[in-house]
Amino acid sequence: MRGAIQSCVTKLAAGAVIVLILSPPVIKASSVTKSSSSNTLKPSFLDKVLNDVQIWAIRHPRNVLSMLLLPPISVVEGLLANNPTYLDRKRLMFGNNFCCAGEVVLGDFATVESALISPQARTYRLGQSVLNHKNLMVNGRDLFLLALSDPQITEGKDVNANMHVTIRKAVLDLIINDAALRRQRDSTAKRLLKEVAQDYQNMDHSTGGKFFTATDSGLKRFVIRYMHYVLFGLDPDDKVTMDFMTKLHFEMNGVAYFLSTIGKILQLFNIGGAKQWPSMWKKASNIYKSSPSLRNVSDSQMIEYGISLDEFTTILQPLIGIAAIPGPLGLANVALGAEKFPAYEGHQTSTIDQVACWDEIKDLNDRLALEKHIYECGRLWTPVSACHRVATTDFVTEMNGGGRNITFPQGSTILIPMSLGMLSEEIWGPTAYEYDAERKNLCPFSMIFNSVGDRSNGRICPGKDLSVNLVVELLQELGSVRRRGTLATS
Repeated sequence: MRGAIQSCVTKLAAGAVIVLILSPPVIKASSVTKSSSSNTLKPSFLDKVLNDVQIWAIRHPRNVLSMLLLPPISVVEGLLANNPTYLDRKRLMFGNNFCCAGEVVLGDFATVESALISPQARTYRLGQSVLNHKNLMVNGRDLFLLALSDPQITEGKDVNANMHVTIRKAVLDLIINDAALRRQRDSTAKRLLKEVAQDYQNMDHSTGGKFFTATDSGLKRFVIRYMHYVLFGLDPDDKVTMDFMTKLHFEMNGVAYFLSTIGKILQLFNIGGAKQWPSMWKKASNIYKSSPSLRNVSDSQMIEYGISLDEFTTILQPLIGIAAIPGPLGLANVALGAEKFPAYEGHQTSTIDQVACWDEIKDLNDRLALEKHIYECGRLWTPVSACHRVATTDFVTEMNGGGRNITFPQGSTILIPMSLGMLSEEIWGPTAYEYDAERKNLCPFSMIFNSVGDRSNGRICPGKDLSVNLVVELLQELGSVRRRGTLATS
């Protein structure tokens, strides 16, 4: 499938080569975002064409050719860019600044840092991927949390200027609240951890083993049961409900319902039963609404959030599918060694054995040491590689390793590549692609939770503490199994 996608990109870019004859852009008086990292890998002809075509098209968004080229490039390259090595390889070819998936990528650490701690204008993007606006609308309203701009951007321009703040508050008040944190510490949560530790002992937990890939037991099933218990108070032993949630999230890849083009194609041809997605997500909303966390919440209580309870449970659909399930699972996978680290060009990162690093932690009760392991694993393979913002003014940036300055217009989508910030040799030095859980400023400069350490502009992952607590406890429970020497597979 990857080869087919690359073939599509080749045809699109080759067909667009005619735009290269256009005259170079005129530079306006403005501050320039510099591309301080020189290119060290020679780009292919296709790489050059694809980058230059996008530079031109993003600068001329209303040109008919731009409108024809950018949507398919955004979709196809957006899929390719989900490979963790893709953006890093682009940086080697073009420097810190380049174009990818119809977005302007500004990848030096300082620029990524500034973007994460500043107000952001947003649109329907999930990092490099284009989202399905229609499937994320709620009663004709833009209420999808990750697509809402900050009030500093929208105040005076939009009647829903504070919706990002109010909906985020609803999530924190009603779902990721003190009751959820209490459930995370109670006897039921501890029992679930003991049960997944037993699975770890009995199942193949080597890289790519059944412990990580099975859906009826092992890590995936644990995350479904654990997260729905902690967040909603649902009974983790309710097999019917947990089977349904497992099917929705893992067996039918229900999150694709919220992706543009790809989701539409899958539904059109009912691939994997995709036509069932709308009814399944509606059923999930009803389960959320009747859960212990929400069943006593009335619409009158929802007035302060500017939404009804039905709207809130609909908003939760993509948040659970995009973040609450895959987020903690992804962080756990990389810390536990479900997959090898990515094979970054020119580095030996993929040869690092994160399980051996975990085994070397002397005391499993040393929470700080375990957190450092989590943060360092997340640095080398970020659970979420990028987010985005929309330019509120024209801006100038260096492109092609500083070879030329380009003016991009207001409304351009700018990728915020946390993965590149986490691999920046400017901040992490020559060992940026190596594992070192004791490296300086690891946690304060970490971007793995859509923030810089604890600094953000109200967009830090709301489930950060819950996720870290979960992975710490997994490292402790599963680490104890390893140290007892009772492994089915070492």
